[in-house]
Amino acid sequence: MCIAYLVTIMRKLLLLATAVAFGAVACSQEVADDEESDQDVVSIDVSKAKVVEAGRFVKAGHAERTLEASSVTSLRMNGFGKTRIQVTAKSADGSFAPVIAIEGPVPGRAKVVASKVGRKASGASLDVVLEERGAYRILVGTSSSFKGKAGAAGGVVVDAKCLANCDLPEIPLADVVADLKAKVGPEALERALAAHLAPSVQDPELRARISAGVHQAVSGGGDVSALPVVPMSALGAAQVIFDRAPSQGARPAEGPSVVSLDDVKKGCAVTREKLAPVNPSLPGLETGEPADYSYDDCSLARLEGLARVLNAVSLGNGGALVDGAARYESVDAVVRMLIESGHHVVVDNSRYYADFLGLSYEGKTVMAPVWVDTGIAIPGGGTLRVPAPHAHHNVFVDGPVFRGQLKFYLGAFGGGTAFRAQSNLTRHWSGGRAQYTYDSATDAGKVVKVLSLAGDLRKKWQAEGRSLPNDGYGTLGVCTDSTAVLEQAMEDKVTLFPLAHPKVTTPRDDLDRVLQKIPSDLAGFEPGDATRRIRTSLPFDSLEEVPFPAVRASLGRL
Repeated sequence: MCIAYLVTIMRKLLLLATAVAFGAVACSQEVADDEESDQDVVSIDVSKAKVVEAGRFVKAGHAERTLEASSVTSLRMNGFGKTRIQVTAKSADGSFAPVIAIEGPVPGRAKVVASKVGRKASGASLDVVLEERGAYRILVGTSSSFKGKAGAAGGVVVDAKCLANCDLPEIPLADVVADLKAKVGPEALERALAAHLAPSVQDPELRARISAGVHQAVSGGGDVSALPVVPMSALGAAQVIFDRAPSQGARPAEGPSVVSLDDVKKGCAVTREKLAPVNPSLPGLETGEPADYSYDDCSLARLEGLARVLNAVSLGNGGALVDGAARYESVDAVVRMLIESGHHVVVDNSRYYADFLGLSYEGKTVMAPVWVDTGIAIPGGGTLRVPAPHAHHNVFVDGPVFRGQLKFYLGAFGGGTAFRAQSNLTRHWSGGRAQYTYDSATDAGKVVKVLSLAGDLRKKWQAEGRSLPNDGYGTLGVCTDSTAVLEQAMEDKVTLFPLAHPKVTTPRDDLDRVLQKIPSDLAGFEPGDATRRIRTSLPFDSLEEVPFPAVRASLGRL
């Protein structure tokens, strides 16, 4: 009995000692950032973490950030419904085991959908499906920082890539028309579409032509997928429909504007666009640009502030950016300041298909470009019709104050020739291909030059367009013209079609001499040269990637 009793006591003491030992380990894992797990932890709490927004990924990306002792770094990425992403995070020097948590969607009731504690040497990785649509925060920190406590600090390297369902879901226009015809009838559909088109097309003859095409297609006698069609002969009257009002942003101030960098840093107020019903009689059909919440409010507000600064200093009328005692009064000076203060600036010349109608149907973006009949004969009969192009210069900025994307081009409906913040999601069918890229890391001089030229063009065309409809859009040129001017000045050639600017016969300044060198397609064009420029205006890397069979077939025959 005595021996048995002693054995029992010893067993209990051994169990107690083991429990204490495990408890000590568990406690050390709570607070020590050099402990390793490599285990999924789906119940992680991020409510106490101090989150620092540090940028965004578009489909894929690489970021090197400095992790403060008590903060969690956030890099955002969009999900479009069952989007599969892969994320890895590593300590730059292997001194701590990183923790990853994926939280979203935004907007909505954000929650942690996956998380993992990694290892010091190999880091942490997650392969996760984002079930809902919206932006997700990729949160990277340590065991301590997620609890709001001071812990390990240092460099962290984050990589992310999208593996499936990486774009807005799409639906062909023909499928939308067929579905709505079945729901509301052809007459109601035609009336509603006509009412939607009328405010955008001011020219009566062109409006009548488009309305006739809509009637033919809805009644079953035409190709719905190739509507609406604009002939080259009516291109001058049709330029306003090459862009959409909601995407243009507020009209930049024309008077002297002095902007404080401190005020730009403090601003976090932004207005997000929302989709609106096209017509109450067409259920599920909406118009507008889907907002991109991979930009947090403060980052987007700063981008809008940077656009405001560049627009102000372009005019050369006393506009300036003020930073303490320093004053920057030109695009050249502002861009050099950005680069010298640690911002990486990349500028590219990119091509797209213009999104005229801006339609969405039951949560899917509608593949509905405006079609331009070039009049170029196709072997075997017919003429070449292509989706109306769009082109602009992207300005990607990544640094201590500004992170994100600006655009520069001549747009309609307020703004004119201007820098604009990119704040909406892009549609896959619109494409997006860079013809040229200038990188401050390899040639800062070219970045400064192209953006300074953009500022000069803004100054010239804002002055000339002040007394013209739509700030000169459609009269001085369109988005392709502003992009072509910078291309000619930088590369000594032009690869865009069509160009709508009036032919310059007597140049008055350096930019007029640039315009004199580039084609004016409304005055006529040589079909072979136009076809070459149509091919180099394609917004996809190859003709095979263009999502419109008619374009692939027609260009394939030329």
